[in-house]
Amino acid sequence: MQKITKGVVESLPEVFNEFIFGEPIKSIGTTFCIWSTTQDCAWVIGDVQFPNDKYGDGSEDLLQLLDGNPSTYIEWAQEYYEEEFENRTLDSNVVEKVYRGATITKEMIDSINPDLEDLDKLRVDLTEIGINYDV
Repeated sequence: MQKITKGVVESLPEVFNEFIFGEPIKSIGTTFCIWSTTQDCAWVIGDVQFPNDKYGDGSEDLLQLLDGNPSTYIEWAQEYYEEEFENRTLDSNVVEKVYRGATITKEMIDSINPDLEDLDKLRVDLTEIGINYDV
């Protein structure tokens, strides 16, 4: 079981206790915690300081993929899935279409993951997160 870094959640408002101290966070822990209540004017972090972290809360490495830039994702994916991309690269045009919210097509899926084994599961996932698809 991972531990929660001291200071990350001590000042978290009580309204979030069920989430942060319930499953699955209870079992796996958390590296950082960012919250906002209706009374907050900005995002809040716990009483913790990571001096070499751009945000000061330990989240920089994990949140970099959320910068809205398709090339950030492409760079990360090709490094993370190194074996899968050993002899090919992600098509930046396809990734950009996904980022713009284009309807996902079979051709796009094949371009990103030609070895996809469970198209039905992907359809369920896409429906669950509200992504349009035509496959």
